[in-house]
Amino acid sequence: MVQIEKKSDKVIVTIDGEMNIFNAQEITNSLKNPDIFSLSTLEIDLSMVSEIDSSGFQIIVALKKQCESEGKGFVIKDKSDAVNTLMELYRVSEYLLPHGGGN
Repeated sequence: MVQIEKKSDKVIVTIDGEMNIFNAQEITNSLKNPDIFSLSTLEIDLSMVSEIDSSGFQIIVALKKQCESEGKGFVIKDKSDAVNTLMELYRVSEYLLPHGGGN
């Protein structure tokens, strides 16, 4: 479900499957890996997320805030249709994608 990969100056986190209240704790536990904030940028790939609710959204926001507090870059590389729909519904694209990143 959560894959973590170091590449050059960034850590790439890929989340596959559902990001909802039923598995939010499992995802959060996977993201407690100390490698996640070890490089200058955290890149999130959400292209394989099949379902997302407010619990999944909170995980994304928490990662962004953690990056901001540690002076790290935060990038959403790709987003699934489910993630796009949620971001449009919550009107958070500008907050999460300040430079128009992702698809």
